[in-house]
Order: sequence, then structure tokens, then C-alpha cells
Amino acid sequence: ESSLMGMRECVQKLNDKLINDNDSNGYGIDYALADGNRDPRFEYPEGLNYEYIIKGDGNIYCIGAASIIAKVTRDRIMEKYDKKWPKYKFKENKGYPTPFHKQIVIKNGPCMIHRKTFKPVKDWYKLNKPDMFKKVDELKKKRAEERKKKLAEKKKKKMEEALDED
Repeated sequence: ESSLMGMRECVQKLNDKLINDNDSNGYGIDYALADGNRDPRFEYPEGLNYEYIIKGDGNIYCIGAASIIAKVTRDRIMEKYDKKWPKYKFKENKGYPTPFHKQIVIKNGPCMIHRKTFKPVKDWYKLNKPDMFKKVDELKKKRAEERKKKLAEKKKKKMEEALDED
């Protein structure tokens, strides 16, 4: 879910930047391509047309280029994090959950950049800070319910609009 949230946030920020940019004549994003097999459910800008493409990074040049840029950017960020938290060896694992990195997290506990949904982090909190684990778990469930509710409302609205057309 975090990668889908990241996609949605990027589209929102780019759209707003384009609208506020003098060179774009106030136009935002009207079409988006996403790499993957899960619907990113873009809700903003409203009415955005988009496609999600399985193995898009290998089949669509612009998705492939964006993927390379994202990976290089992440690697550079991980090198900075490695200097700040050297015991996690971010420079070596580049943020991937290697067996060695998992062992480090289990042994030392997570640092502030670790996702609380990452299984070794989640397990560490469950054992060492059960109150925090419970809060994170409840928040995750709440957000899932909110997304389900939004989706149900959206479907209901579409059905009502279809009935009104008849």
C-alpha cells in the first residue's frame, strides 16, 4: 500500500505544481501511467484518466525511465541514511529487506525511517513495544476501513448517476 500511496501523492503534488507553474497555462495532469498490477485508485485530480500496466517498466519507455530515476534517487537517499544510522548498513542493502538487514533490525530495533508495516519491524514492536504495535495496527485498520468506505461511496455515486441517465 505504501508504494500506491506514494504514487498518489506524487500525482497530486505534480498536478498542483503544474497548475501553479506559469509555463503550464494552469493545466494540470490529464493522464497518468502507473507500473504494476494493482489499481492506484487516483482520486485527485478528479476525473484523471490513467492506466496501470503490468511490467510497465519493461514495456513502456517513460515508465522504465521513471523507474530508473526512482531507484537511483532511492540509492542516494539510502547512502545519506547510512551515514546517519550506520549500524543498519543502508548503503549495502539500499533499503531492501535482505536477511542480514532483517537480523540487524530484530537485534537493534528499528530506526525512525523503518516502515512499521515491514515484518521484522512489526514483529520487533510486537515483542518490545506492544502499545506502539497496537496503535499502528489500529491505525492501519482504520485507514483500510476509510478506503473501503470511500470506494463504496464512489461506487454508489456512479450507480446513482447511471440510474439518473436512464
